[in-house]
Amino acid sequence: MMVWGFFIARPGGDEDSLEEDMAKDITERVRKAQDKVLEHLDYVLETVPTPDFVEIVGRVGGDVVTYRVCNDGSVYEK
Repeated sequence: MMVWGFFIARPGGDEDSLEEDMAKDITERVRKAQDKVLEHLDYVLETVPTPDFVEIVGRVGGDVVTYRVCNDGSVYEK
């Protein structure tokens, strides 16, 4: 016997809630990453979240530097 399972999205369902949760997760990841590298930067110029890391471009003492903060919390200067 074979059973097939299907997900049916219905209007007004949880899909809006899922998108909001994902946006909150990304916002929280970016905030934590910025908090971590602001110890080294004067200010942040650009932030790019990716699935594996958050890339942060900033200025320190007149130089532009780029940091990658991985999901495991490690920080790498690019």
